[in-house]
Amino acid sequence: MALLEKTFKVGDITLSYGEGPNNGDPMVLLHGITGWRQAWDDTVIAHYEALWHLYAIDLRGHGKSSHAADENAYHIVDFVNDIVAFITSNIDQPTVIVGHSLGAMTAMGVGAQLGDAVRALVLLDPPLSMRELPLTDLPDLNIGLTMLYGLISQNPPYEVILEACRQLEPEADENTLRQLAKQYQCLDPRAVKLAIESRGLGGFDFAATLEAITCPVLLMPAQFRRSGLMRDKDIAFVAQHTHNLQTVQMPYDDHVFFMTHWDETEPHITTFLGAL
Repeated sequence: MALLEKTFKVGDITLSYGEGPNNGDPMVLLHGITGWRQAWDDTVIAHYEALWHLYAIDLRGHGKSSHAADENAYHIVDFVNDIVAFITSNIDQPTVIVGHSLGAMTAMGVGAQLGDAVRALVLLDPPLSMRELPLTDLPDLNIGLTMLYGLISQNPPYEVILEACRQLEPEADENTLRQLAKQYQCLDPRAVKLAIESRGLGGFDFAATLEAITCPVLLMPAQFRRSGLMRDKDIAFVAQHTHNLQTVQMPYDDHVFFMTHWDETEPHITTFLGAL
């Protein structure tokens, strides 16, 4: 069953989100940079919709959510404030938040701000290496974001984006390519530019944020080589500053391992959720 599409207004931003049936406790899903809420369709939503009350949100500048008026309003703190407002207004009991990449960083900030209103966090490969490393030291991310910004910054028509996707993903089927082109067409290039320039982390104190989180946390980093975005020292940093942490190191150099290796990812999440 597809989630019911809804909107929520926070300041000058209109967030688009999908809400599932009230089949259990609430769970909020936050996608990564350049993504959209459909990223969860074949994984978390398909597996947990019958057991949880799911909310899958398009972050500002992504999917069907509106673009910020201010080109600099794509810092982590901006995404955090949006989701804090959403949860405070729409969910009346402690919620689990599952976040990937940018969504995981946002989840950390939300957990720090909302305290007992967050029941647990599941953090899928949050890019904590970016607190110290320039984007040029993260090859796959640097190449991907730079190419994407070059593609969408001129606001090309859908057909041009689709053809570029065919060139970039020659083995993908046509339906996947069309979905990817729609995803990129929705994206605000200014959000990508801020990430390329490593300016999106301004004002975000990682240590203080982690130390303020009171709920259980499941951290699932990928292998750090080309695609994974957490070094061993970043994993140790999270462990040093987080009170109630479980860490599962995934054996894949794949930033989107939850999509490409869902069958291996799901049991760890299910076990963690079952212990809450």
